Amino acid sequence: MSVAVIASALSLYRVVRAATAGRVGISNASRAVIGTRILSAAGIRRADVVIEGMEQDAVFAATFMAPRAWQLRGLDSAAMTHAVVVRAPALQIEARDMRAILIECGNFPPYATAVRALTGLHVYDLADAAGWLMAAQGGGMRSRS
Repeated sequence: MSVAVIASALSLYRVVRAATAGRVGISNASRAVIGTRILSAAGIRRADVVIEGMEQDAVFAATFMAPRAWQLRGLDSAAMTHAVVVRAPALQIEARDMRAILIECGNFPPYATAVRALTGLHVYDLADAAGWLMAAQGGGMRSRS
């Protein structure tokens, strides 16, 4: 029995790029993590994307990036939504030709709807990839964009 696996939302890049007239934004916890090797492995040319990280946001960093002993003990949903969503317009300003956002960080999918509402862009994440994979295997399709 074969089992299909998708470990990264970057797997969606080629489909998103084919359906998009402009560059694709990649939103991740850390901008530095999405380097040349990762982009190349996903078949992505650096010139075709704009990458945004959350490492400079105090709420995000204290919740997810700090050593476990120093992490915040609870999740302030409103503050986290604001922290993630506020970066999207900055990404649009940086890349006015951006037409879609690919969420690479596994902590961001809960905020995809808010990012979509604020930017008016299509927003894709690992849950979309899983839905498309299930659909390809005959399990029905799920898409939020």
